Amino acid sequence: MAVQTYGVDSTLVQSHLPQLAIGDDSPLTSTRVTELIEGAAARVNGIVRAVGFNPTTLAADTSTDAYRNCQRLVVVVAAPDLLLASHHVAAMDEVERLTDLANIELDRFRRDPVAVLGYTGDDSRTPNTTTSTSYRRLDTSTATARKRYFFDSRRPGKDEGGFYH
Repeated sequence: MAVQTYGVDSTLVQSHLPQLAIGDDSPLTSTRVTELIEGAAARVNGIVRAVGFNPTTLAADTSTDAYRNCQRLVVVVAAPDLLLASHHVAAMDEVERLTDLANIELDRFRRDPVAVLGYTGDDSRTPNTTTSTSYRRLDTSTATARKRYFFDSRRPGKDEGGFYH
């Protein structure tokens, strides 16, 4: 089974990270770049599958926002490994920052994939958000709010024991 890389190749990586020297006479060969890209794409595809989308479907149409966003995620996830593999001394300081950026992007993707991808898959799919009130099955209707009492110990009312309506 081929890994969906969303069109990310050494040329696209070179355009995002111009400081990389990719070639047969450098530490970062085209074969190594392809391996690192496929590794990053596999990580992104794992999350794509986990949140309920099909990577093959996303990669089928190259004109969609979802395709471009997946492409960007693959580059962001691959960037730290590519910089480390290139042995680019000046880039070593960037690796930690890029690793943090990749982790932030992937965490955003896990939390709200529809917002990150800009893709719902079909018209019936909506993001599943759970609020603390719905999780606890609390009634938030107006009638319930009107029934609530509050206690004010500073000024207890006569025959009310401090409870006010």
